[in-house]
Amino acid sequence: MATSQNGWPVLSGSSAFLQNFEPITGKLRGGDVNTIFTWLATEYEKRVEPITKTHSWGFAPRPIRGGTTPSNHASGTAVDFNAPKHPLGVSPAKTMTKEQIAACKAIAKESAGVLRWGGTYLLRKDTMHWELNASAAKVSAFADKIREGQVKPKPSKPEKVVIKSNLTAEVKAKLKKMGFAKQDANAVRTFQKQHGLFEDGSWGTKTEAKYQTNIKLQKALNKLKSTTAKLAVDGYIGKPSEARIADILHRNGWKRPDLAASLKKIGAW
Repeated sequence: MATSQNGWPVLSGSSAFLQNFEPITGKLRGGDVNTIFTWLATEYEKRVEPITKTHSWGFAPRPIRGGTTPSNHASGTAVDFNAPKHPLGVSPAKTMTKEQIAACKAIAKESAGVLRWGGTYLLRKDTMHWELNASAAKVSAFADKIREGQVKPKPSKPEKVVIKSNLTAEVKAKLKKMGFAKQDANAVRTFQKQHGLFEDGSWGTKTEAKYQTNIKLQKALNKLKSTTAKLAVDGYIGKPSEARIADILHRNGWKRPDLAASLKKIGAW
C-alpha cells in the first residue's frame, strides 16, 4: 500500500476514513487525526489568526510539490491554513509577526512532536502547512490527552501589530463609503481580513488594488440579471455581494474561480 511522506496510508477520495472538517474546505482523516486537527484549528484561531475556510484545505490526492512522493495531504493527515496569505516558499517572517511565529512553534511543541509546522522546514518554507509527524500509536495517545483535557497550553501574548499612519482623507472616505463607523486602522484590518490580505492595518498598494478590483466586480455584477437587489458599489465584498455572486453563478452555470473571466468574456467587466 502506498504511503505519504509521513508513513500514513494514501487514501482515495471516496475513502470511508475521510470526514468533512469544518474549519477548512475539504476533508481530513477521521478518528484520532480529526481530534488532533480540531485541537490545532482551535488553538490556531485563538493564538495565531482567524482561519478563512475558503482559503484553507486538507485532503488532496497528489505528490509533494515538485516531487513524486505522495504528499501528506494524500493520506488526509495535513492541512493548509489561509494559503493565499502564506504562499509556499515564502518565509514566515514575510507574512506573520514574531508573536504569530512564536505561537505556531509553541503549538507544535505542545503536541509533543505529533504535529509539524511547515514554517520550520529547513529548506522550502511552507507557512500555511501543518501535518502529522508521528506513528498511529503516538497520534492515538495525544488524541486521548486532548479528549481527557490534559493538554493545557500556556496563554500566548496578544499579537503586536505595528500600524502605519497612512490613512489619508481619500482612504477614510473609502472606508466610510464601505460602512465603517470608525475610519481607522482597525477598519482597514477588517477589510484586509475579509479579502484575504495581510492584516497590518496599512492601506498599501495591495489593499488598494483589491479595493479597485472589488469596485469593477460590483459594477459588472450590477449589469447582469439577478433576483437580488443591485449592489452599492462601495468596494466591499460582504454578504450582499456574495448573495448576488451566488445567484449569478447559479443562473449562468459558472464557477466561482472563473467569475471574473466569465464577466469579461460577455463584456460586463
